Amino acid sequence: MQNKIPLLIYLILLITITASAGETRTFNAWNISYTIPQNWALEQQIGRLHTLKSNSGGAMIYAAPGKYSDNQQAFNAVAVFVANAGMSSTPIEQPHNTTIAGKTVYTGIYWLTDRSMQRIKAQFVTVLTKHGTGLNALLVAPPSEFDQAVAAIEKIAASMMAKAPVIDRNMMRTLAGSWVYYDANSTSSIASSGYSSRSYQETVKFDGSGGFSWHSTSHVSVDSRITSSGGWSGASNFGNNTDSGQYTVIGSTIIFVGKNGQQSFDFMLQGGKLMTGNKTFIRE
Repeated sequence: MQNKIPLLIYLILLITITASAGETRTFNAWNISYTIPQNWALEQQIGRLHTLKSNSGGAMIYAAPGKYSDNQQAFNAVAVFVANAGMSSTPIEQPHNTTIAGKTVYTGIYWLTDRSMQRIKAQFVTVLTKHGTGLNALLVAPPSEFDQAVAAIEKIAASMMAKAPVIDRNMMRTLAGSWVYYDANSTSSIASSGYSSRSYQETVKFDGSGGFSWHSTSHVSVDSRITSSGGWSGASNFGNNTDSGQYTVIGSTIIFVGKNGQQSFDFMLQGGKLMTGNKTFIRE
């Protein structure tokens, strides 16, 4: 799951950038760099996400590194990003391999539609490295500016350079232990004298050297009064999920590779709190 960044973390991670065309930018720890295209500027950085804007102001490029073993993993990260932005996608050009400046890249073109049914045109480009990492870049632009903006995302792909990422083993050891996230609420109705409750808990355990286990439990309970007879009806539902595998820390990102696949989360550690997405885990 990928969740929206809470305001506090957003304000801490957000950096206003004044880098301009022709400058080289590097994702620290990931050791992936690229050159800002002509007529573009790097405006913001939120964690490992770089936001570039065209001088015309109508087109944007979002670029972020990740740990990917294949194109599908990288594509999944783009799909999650689009979904979290509240957009749906319709393919214009299905994802495929092509060559840009001698590099094999994975790319596709889509219509993106927001909740107000406005459409913009988008192209994603993925460049994988020999180090098990990759760079995703997503161009979004009004249809009238899209064709001209394509050259910019191709420039980013062509200029991308990569070295092996730096694994933060000290942070991996610091995370050792058990962390718990808990969320619950309940509601009651004066009119029906009904009652409902919901609880959800996640527990993740790190061994400090790369192994993790994860467990979630959920419980939903509903009781409602049948007005005509004065009787009560109720229902409850329980859910449990588990996963385990290996974890890695690169920069401010935790990468989990478990039985259910790979997931990456940007995080912040503050005392006994592990903040990731819109969840805060408390150390047990």
